[in-house]
Amino acid sequence: MEGVRFAAGRAGRCLIGDEMGLGKTLQALALAAQYTEDWPVLVVCPSSLRWVWKEQAEEWLPGLVHGDEVQVIKKGSDSFNPKAAFWIISYGLLATDMKKGKFMQRPDGTPHVMVIADESHNIKEWSAARTKALVPLLRNAKRSLCLSGTPTRNSPDELHPQLCGLLPSLSVRFADFRSRYCVVQQSQLFNGRVVSKVVGARNAAELNHLLTSTVMVRRLKKEVLSQLPPKRRQRIPIEVSDTRVLKDIRTEMGMLMDHLRGGAGEAGEAVSTLFKKTANAKLPAVKEYITEVLDRGDEKAIIFAHHQLMMDEISSLLDKELPKGTGHIRIDGRTQASKRPELVKRFQEDPTCRIALLSITACGEGLT
Repeated sequence: MEGVRFAAGRAGRCLIGDEMGLGKTLQALALAAQYTEDWPVLVVCPSSLRWVWKEQAEEWLPGLVHGDEVQVIKKGSDSFNPKAAFWIISYGLLATDMKKGKFMQRPDGTPHVMVIADESHNIKEWSAARTKALVPLLRNAKRSLCLSGTPTRNSPDELHPQLCGLLPSLSVRFADFRSRYCVVQQSQLFNGRVVSKVVGARNAAELNHLLTSTVMVRRLKKEVLSQLPPKRRQRIPIEVSDTRVLKDIRTEMGMLMDHLRGGAGEAGEAVSTLFKKTANAKLPAVKEYITEVLDRGDEKAIIFAHHQLMMDEISSLLDKELPKGTGHIRIDGRTQASKRPELVKRFQEDPTCRIALLSITACGEGLT
């Protein structure tokens, strides 16, 4: 728990930049457990991860929190439960509420004391509403924790908002920070306007020393491989916001159960239809979660799906969201057997092929 020790040694103000899969969420919860006097904890995260945080808090802090003490803020009309131990809110809701201020402070009007920002690379641009909302919360809180496997995705200047939140005494202006650590190229548009674009980094060793000596701890999987526990499966709860679809699914499920209880025999077609409807209902949340996973790093990943509708939507999402120069393969029941080895080899050996989208049925066996 090096990250916990590092953060505790800095009074709970830290950027845990460990590579994806090294337990940043668990480290954050362990740190929160050290400061129960500062609860409730405000957790700000991508919308798709709110229920994951609730589940993880209940799993890892069973002696400290119960289900009704971990509150997920679902919409702007919700209010903080004063008796909760954790308040979990999305970046979007926090930014939308910024002017009203309902979520910017505790119900009694006092500032938040402990704030956790998950996937904190989301506050990379000063012009973004989420950055304007979250940085003051981090700066004013007694304990502030940022979590990101990719603290900066494109250029070093994306670190500036996170550092301003974690280091209240930091007085370096964004322009000076950018000039010091970025290679900036200027070009003139056809209308005469001059625009600046970051094309590289400079003084990288100095920046790394600044980060690691003040607020950041970062470890890679290859560095701590011997310390990792066995792989474990994690269920990702998602929220289906369309109540009409949910009502329709519940109605059909009730009819199906009546059908089976009545001894009417097999209901394979009805079950298949129900599965398709649930797949369709989950699509928005699934796409949102996959987008967040893609933003966390550049590791290869395998996505299994069952229905063609789900695979089609995910494939379109990958075409849109994967960085330029990277791609994905897809293997389903329509893929010719002779093409499969070629696709598998591409995924395994081509560094630019990042995602394998596989059908559970078609790739359930004989594929390695």
